[in-house]
Amino acid sequence: MGPVYARMRQYGHNRDGNTKTCLVDALTPFEDDIILDIGTGPGMYAMDIATAAPSCRVVGIDISETFIDIAKESASSAKISNVEFALGNIESLGFADNHFSKIICAGVISVVHQRKQAINELARVLRPGGTLAVREPCRSTGAFSRFVFGLPSESRIRGLCTNAGLLGGHFSPGFMSKAEIEDLFSETAFSSVELEEHGRDILITATR
Repeated sequence: MGPVYARMRQYGHNRDGNTKTCLVDALTPFEDDIILDIGTGPGMYAMDIATAAPSCRVVGIDISETFIDIAKESASSAKISNVEFALGNIESLGFADNHFSKIICAGVISVVHQRKQAINELARVLRPGGTLAVREPCRSTGAFSRFVFGLPSESRIRGLCTNAGLLGGHFSPGFMSKAEIEDLFSETAFSSVELEEHGRDILITATR
């Protein structure tokens, strides 16, 4: 299943040029940065950045050992030497305070249980003045999405829609609204937070 999902992620990543470019552009210019890619999956963002900025060091982490193995193999095949991959969890990052100058995080926060803890961990490992670029799917305001979101948390239909929506639609009740994302980033260690609607996604740029 891992390799199949990795190919799906790669296909979507290749098609998603505009939003992908905006997310990476939020971190530029790259100047000997140490960059963390959280939820790297098969390593697409990490390798894109490492290739575009050979003077930078890029670290990609994911909770899936299968994805990490795929990412390592891809980087080795492409002979990208300034990127490394390791297991890691956004809710408890195994890095020292102020370790990274920039962080990229695409579609991860919606799928973790302790979201506020995840945001605090991002702020902890980011250097003062450093930049965080986040992309999150915005929950649809359509009738079906509202119906699913209103179901009890233990509902089987809600559970099925949560999983299906993560792969193929913005109706997943696990996704956040723009207001919920704004609230999540409030009262954190970030000195500034900007949110921009980009299609059906929200792009968040935060400065430590």
